Amino acid sequence: MKTTLYRTLSASTAAELDKAVNDLLAEGYQLFGSPYLSDVGGLIFYQAMTLEKETGDKHDPALIKQRAQSIEIKELKVIQPK
Repeated sequence: MKTTLYRTLSASTAAELDKAVNDLLAEGYQLFGSPYLSDVGGLIFYQAMTLEKETGDKHDPALIKQRAQSIEIKELKVIQPK
């Protein structure tokens, strides 16, 4: 099964963003849209990126745990239907 991973990079300078983008491009990520800026609390540069990845069985407990950790879920409870 293929899954699309999404990442949004942020940096305080264009040069920092450029380096981070190039690092992920080397890992197989692709640009998603154009870079954008925010000036809330200071100027921040952003770039969204995606990676198509083969994930195997979506019900594999190891993959579920890995995904939960990647989005910083501290505890995962499975609710059993009644």
